[in-house]
Amino acid sequence: MLSESSFGVAFSSFFLPNSYFPFPHMPSPEENSDAVVSPFNDMQENVRRFNEDEAVWRCFKRKRALRKRLLRLLGPLNSKPPLTKKQLDDLDWLAAEREARPVRAIGTWIAP
Repeated sequence: MLSESSFGVAFSSFFLPNSYFPFPHMPSPEENSDAVVSPFNDMQENVRRFNEDEAVWRCFKRKRALRKRLLRLLGPLNSKPPLTKKQLDDLDWLAAEREARPVRAIGTWIAP
């Protein structure tokens, strides 16, 4: 059971000072600088990111398979690669990202 003093503190902390509403002031659209985001745009963005990630993964798998095949063919020559498998995987991943992920530029396109 709340006493009157604790009820007053809880009640006054719920409301903002000099306000009749229990939530902070929301800026008008003119004052707000946040971009307008709709659930539909968010869904499209998530689908786009998923498709880009899937394209990068498939490109990486292909590059890694080619590298492993090349290392198997070079195996009889007793030549050890100068980099570790993790470093080679990282290089394949970076090459796959450059190849499969589009680069979005900000600004005006100028025709050559």
